[in-house]
This record gives sequence, C-alpha cells and structure tokens, in this order.
Amino acid sequence: DYSNIRVTLRNTTYPAIVQLMTEKGEVKYEQFAKVERLFDFRNLSPGNYYLRVIFDVNGNQKWDSGNYLEQFQAERISYYPELIDARANWDPVIEFILE
Repeated sequence: DYSNIRVTLRNTTYPAIVQLMTEKGEVKYEQFAKVERLFDFRNLSPGNYYLRVIFDVNGNQKWDSGNYLEQFQAERISYYPELIDARANWDPVIEFILE
C-alpha cells in the first residue's frame, strides 16, 4: 500500500529542485525541473513529509552555499508551511504558491 503526491508550483523561477523530506529532515524523494511542470511522486511509503523547493540558480541540480569572497548568495530555499500526510491509497494534490 503506497501513496502518490502531486505538487504544483506557482510564482516560481526555474530551474528548481522539489524535495520531500522526513520529519527528521532526511531527503527521501527529489525531482529537478528546468521548465514549469507537475511534480509527481509515486509509490511513496506512507508517512508524514515536509516539502521544500530549492531555487537552483546555476542549474547544477544541488543546493549551493554562498561564497563571501566570490560575492554570491546561497541558493534560496522555501518550505511548504504544512506537514503532508501521505496515507496508503491516498493521492494528495499540493499547490505551493511561492512568494
């Protein structure tokens, strides 16, 4: 028995990395996109997940910290404000409106 989660991002810039994390902060599932699309996470183990989006400015598919000497900021991260409950045979649809 598994769950599926569909994520739609609004008001975002691409490329972006969408991650589902456990309550302990461990990244369990991750998807990358260069253009706007739906993010479908299929056959997830039931449980609670946090959703975060990394704005991957340089498109290298990982989060980069800033560098003071080279004068660039760390890539921005946004967290979905609610815990997502992924239950067996449930298919929640999440619309994440970014500011």
